[in-house]
Amino acid sequence: MSSQKINVEFHGTAREWFGIWIVNILLSILTVGIYSAWAKVRTKKYFYQNTVIAGRNFDYHATGGQIFAGRLIIIGGVIAYSIITSIAPLFAPVIALAFAFLMPYFIAKSIKFNASNTSWANVRMGFDGSIGDSYLIYLFYPFLTALTLYTTAPFLARARARYFFNNYRLGTSRFSFSSGIGPFYKIFGIALAIFVVFGAISVPLLISTLAMSDFSRGAAANQGAMIAVILPLYFALILILIILAVLVQTMILRLIMNKMTLGGEVHRFASSLSATRMVWITISNAVVVIITLGLMTPWAQIRKARYIAQCSHVVPNENLDQFIGKTEAEQSALGEAYVDIEGIDVGFGI
Repeated sequence: MSSQKINVEFHGTAREWFGIWIVNILLSILTVGIYSAWAKVRTKKYFYQNTVIAGRNFDYHATGGQIFAGRLIIIGGVIAYSIITSIAPLFAPVIALAFAFLMPYFIAKSIKFNASNTSWANVRMGFDGSIGDSYLIYLFYPFLTALTLYTTAPFLARARARYFFNNYRLGTSRFSFSSGIGPFYKIFGIALAIFVVFGAISVPLLISTLAMSDFSRGAAANQGAMIAVILPLYFALILILIILAVLVQTMILRLIMNKMTLGGEVHRFASSLSATRMVWITISNAVVVIITLGLMTPWAQIRKARYIAQCSHVVPNENLDQFIGKTEAEQSALGEAYVDIEGIDVGFGI
């Protein structure tokens, strides 16, 4: 038995990834987007194969054709929607509601597809979440959350995490996530406090600007003065919303990692992600990408992936070689060496 922490490693490099990325972009443009399905597979394979735990890498086994088939379903739906609404506009709301109602079905299928096409140490993963639960998580619960004016958003976040991780497995070994609601409310409370502080600063500034406007100068002069204040506040609001989104996502990911186990609590996970560090990486990445007109996108993606990996850890409570051997044997005994890849990938997921 062992409790030594094993760090997740990421071996990708910006130079290597740039070569793949630029080819993906060019071929996608030349094929009017058709190649993007194969580009997605190449992207996933590169990042998965360069993510390593205890000397064993992840892998992605889907094909571009499978991804493209899923996208054709969405494209067909959009075309059908356009044709029907152009002929009978009154049906537009009904069709839009039908698409919204089908969304949880597609999400569940996408999660299952991606799970069954992912492996670690040559052991396939799987997802056993039901379609019915997907409708609860992605349709019914969000509706209830809206009715409560989003005061129950932490419950929704926890429910989604439970649905995803408690139904995920590596071979026959199941993942498990369990947490009280308190940590989720703390995360959302921090985000709310930051937003309130921003409002406490920006709203009085806007009001004072309006109060100090010299209406004797004419409408054009007053509009110029207001734009000089409102425009920076608008961009500041966008920046704050981005920061809050990154903060919440990072803190939830860290919470999940620290509360997740595998194989009936045989193996634990840990995360040392810093929310403020992730915000810095996100913002500085965006600035560099914008300045370089997108050419530094591969560098930004590698930088983020490397940071997340170096802050992620596995704490095994038994020998990993024995665990993998046992998992492979159980999988083979059930005839799941090449698991059922039922499902489609239409780009939706948790």
